[in-house]
Amino acid sequence: MTVALSVGLITGMDFEAAAVRRAARGARLLAPPIAVGAGCHAAEAAAATLADRGARALISLGFCGALAPDLTPGRVVVADRLLTPDGDGALVAERPALDAAAARLARVLGAPPAVGALVHGDVPLATAEAKAAAHARTGALGVDMESLGVARAANAAGVPWLSVRLVLDTADETLPPAALAGFAPGRGTSVWPVIATLARRPQDLPGLLRLARRRAAVTRDLEAVARAGLPDFGLAQPSLSETGRS
Repeated sequence: MTVALSVGLITGMDFEAAAVRRAARGARLLAPPIAVGAGCHAAEAAAATLADRGARALISLGFCGALAPDLTPGRVVVADRLLTPDGDGALVAERPALDAAAARLARVLGAPPAVGALVHGDVPLATAEAKAAAHARTGALGVDMESLGVARAANAAGVPWLSVRLVLDTADETLPPAALAGFAPGRGTSVWPVIATLARRPQDLPGLLRLARRRAAVTRDLEAVARAGLPDFGLAQPSLSETGRS
């Protein structure tokens, strides 16, 4: 077993963390420290805990919603900037970390990731209209809920951050209300609100089943991305490993 550079991985959901652990087992690597935090504040707290424990880089890994119309499910997005919802505030990725991760993923996966801005969302953007408006306002490739918190924690700790996300829902897609009923920022998902919503809106079932099948497929893609990136997503460079720890 190979010991990884001390990076910390933060996912928004338990099943994303489980995919990383499966990838580590498949690659015969020790999984890096992984913390789960759903939403910006929970992700920031989880990332800060990993930094306090000695992580020398923090990686936000999981799903995103597409805002750019050309992004398809499973497409890998590496963020060069993280934007606030209005598109004004931005945290900019350190170029060496970004370039190292993008090059590693392109080499191992055989296709380059999309590199560009992600915008933060406090809740998932559920409708095609909301996604189009966010894209017009910010120019971001996608939207996620955790990366901004991870980057804030990294900046506070003086270590580099990286956001690697896979597209789950496309820009022209409206999610069924039942798909979002069980989500609560900071707590993840619960099945009972979904069941209650389906009881009131049985027409949501076909869309919910399609989304569940896609989530399973993109989770397999996430496992492949994690296997390609581990143990350190290309961050094991002298210029990065010493960042913030002098």
